[in-house]
Amino acid sequence: MTVQITGANHRRDGVCRVNGFTVFVPFAIFEEKIEIELTVLKKNYGVGKIVSLVELSPARVEPRCPVFGQCGGCHIQQMNYEAQCVLKEGVVQEAMVRIGGLGDGEIIQSIIPADFPWYYRNKAQVPVGIQHGKTAIGFYQHGSHTIVETPECFIQQEKNNEVLEKMKELIRTFNIRPYNEQTGTGDLRHVIVRHSKFSKETMLILVTREESFHQKKEFMVAIQKEIPEIQSFHHNVNSKKGNRILGDKMMLISGKETIEDSIGPFLFDLSPQSFFQVNPEQTRKIYELVMEYAAPCEDEVIVDAYCGIGTISLYLSQKAKKVYGIEIVPEAVADAQKNAERNGISNAEFILGAVEEVLPELEKRGIHIDTLVVDPPRKGCEESLIQAITSMGIQRVIYVSCNPASLARDIKIFTGDGYRVESVQPVDQFPQTYHVETVVLMSRAKE
Repeated sequence: MTVQITGANHRRDGVCRVNGFTVFVPFAIFEEKIEIELTVLKKNYGVGKIVSLVELSPARVEPRCPVFGQCGGCHIQQMNYEAQCVLKEGVVQEAMVRIGGLGDGEIIQSIIPADFPWYYRNKAQVPVGIQHGKTAIGFYQHGSHTIVETPECFIQQEKNNEVLEKMKELIRTFNIRPYNEQTGTGDLRHVIVRHSKFSKETMLILVTREESFHQKKEFMVAIQKEIPEIQSFHHNVNSKKGNRILGDKMMLISGKETIEDSIGPFLFDLSPQSFFQVNPEQTRKIYELVMEYAAPCEDEVIVDAYCGIGTISLYLSQKAKKVYGIEIVPEAVADAQKNAERNGISNAEFILGAVEEVLPELEKRGIHIDTLVVDPPRKGCEESLIQAITSMGIQRVIYVSCNPASLARDIKIFTGDGYRVESVQPVDQFPQTYHVETVVLMSRAKE
């Protein structure tokens, strides 16, 4: 059937209606007229695939990647970059108005684009498996564990691509057995490469099912010889079934334990387990925006909830009297403390625990919190946390989110409990994908 695309869903699939029935069409663009074939039919919606393009959108371009549409890493390469930004800005606005109840959405700012929409990711996690009886090394197809061979990934940094290509050759040369998810047999599960444009250092992590495997010694020696630019080489063992990438046993094969990277003026030592933003340039813009929204004075106290390894905390420590970072992962708290020492920061304190439990403890200690920054996982904040924040009457709340829907849901709870939304700022952290970051400033309404 021939349809007109009238919108987009949260995954940026095109949306059309057939006799009032909603159909989602991957890779279709707003205002295009296309011929589709229905591939999925549910009670409340359908899914179609493009058969032919009848009237193209002016935003449509030829995807740069030859496996775009198969590989699940990118979602909107068929759109020019300006249109991608307009689309993401619209998704944030739609969520804030429809779910968050923010009226006509006038406080939503124009999206902050990326200066470099290609070759920006500093970390690649590549599964190794079997496809059609042969070793396959690439990225997963969307919604499956089918591996798509990727000759070059256009959103990975060039150094990551170079190292992965050399690794593919060595894996095949030494006939290293790929891991089989169905049977739980085989050896090599993942190859992880992390590169710092700041220090020019590269880390390589091999994840295998067992510590010992066929031709291990020869393989390890060949890697060090053929890829001498690796400054930090690790071997991880993960013998458990499931989606978890890294196992508990990590061994340094050669070089340094960590590599160095930066965000703005701050330096970070990254271990194999360290969480670090994959697009540091855009992350710097987000942190500068958080600093602008917080506008801390020398006598103000800030709490950084879900602080991770302390990146936002350190940024805010430049102007605040004191920053308390709260995190439930012990390893992250330890890394945050090391990062503070590494950068000579003495006014940041990191606390292990759940945010909703630690906040009342700070209050009992007589600590008055002027601003709270919250950067939760995709599911958003627990309602108990929002209740803890609102009950304390914290004047300023800055919410950093990677999910417009959960953000808008939480914003509605905050506004219902006496907060006013001052500004909503989308940021394109991940070009060529459907993901969008948003930074929201809220203040306690005056009684």
